[in-house]
Amino acid sequence: MKQYYPLFLLRDEDFEDLIIDICKEILGISTIKFSIGKDGGRDGRFEGTAKNCPNDKEPWSGKFIIQAKHTQNQIASCSNPDFKKQIIIKKEIPKLKKLKLINEVDNYLLFTNRKLTGNQDSKLRKIISDETKIKNIIIYGVETINSLLFDNPKIIDKHGLNNFDEPLRFYEEDMKEIISNFYEYLSIIPINEIGRISNFKYINKTEKNKKNKLSKECFDMIKRDYLLYFNQISDFLKDPRNKKIKIAYENTTSELKSIIIEKRENYDKFDQIINYIYKYILEKNKKMLWNKRKLIFTFLYYMYFNCDIGIE
Repeated sequence: MKQYYPLFLLRDEDFEDLIIDICKEILGISTIKFSIGKDGGRDGRFEGTAKNCPNDKEPWSGKFIIQAKHTQNQIASCSNPDFKKQIIIKKEIPKLKKLKLINEVDNYLLFTNRKLTGNQDSKLRKIISDETKIKNIIIYGVETINSLLFDNPKIIDKHGLNNFDEPLRFYEEDMKEIISNFYEYLSIIPINEIGRISNFKYINKTEKNKKNKLSKECFDMIKRDYLLYFNQISDFLKDPRNKKIKIAYENTTSELKSIIIEKRENYDKFDQIINYIYKYILEKNKKMLWNKRKLIFTFLYYMYFNCDIGIE
């Protein structure tokens, strides 16, 4: 099974270095990286006949411009309006036009750790081609980048990508059972009971958020969108009929707390940890949890709010 690496955890410069190493494999060893600064629409360059771009049967040749666009937003997509308008249209196309006018580009390769659908891929390439008159364009989304990494394990080792994935592997089967059972529980309690928070005390978390580096935006969202479920989760876990579920919950929080402490320094914000755990649980249990996926966040935020994970 192919591994998906948390590229959003890389720094922008580290992501650019990773992309240049990938290009050395698909284009050639003479791929060069430009220094940090005003790149003029390019992070790297290659001139000649590619080894394997777009394939090894009919490789492109000429002048290749390589662009790396990194985001720390784990769920970012090329379908987001800001990507097309701010990054593609306003920032990159004007630079590419200038490069085309001075005959500095025949092929354009854009790498991004955003998700990319086939439909959006076609639309973006058409926009770039129509505006710049560049015919050979490839947009590599996060899915394709991960596939290229899978085919080139030495790049994975060089950039230490396995080190990022290691700390957040845990037995997510318990979370699937917890969420599925709570979903059923919500369906049978009176609708006016949802949102009852009278006996789930709000505690000021300013110091906890500071210690854990949870952003104010994330905490405001927890209070606005998720706090209303916390009383029901508390009641659900205290119910003697859910003894096995409570044990599963305690095992999960114990395991998560330990692995988060072990590699906490790999993550800038606690928001990133929660997002990564969410994605890990969902990818492992898409069929079972897809329609219940909001509850994954709900339980993770409850764990944090209830001081079951994170620094107290």
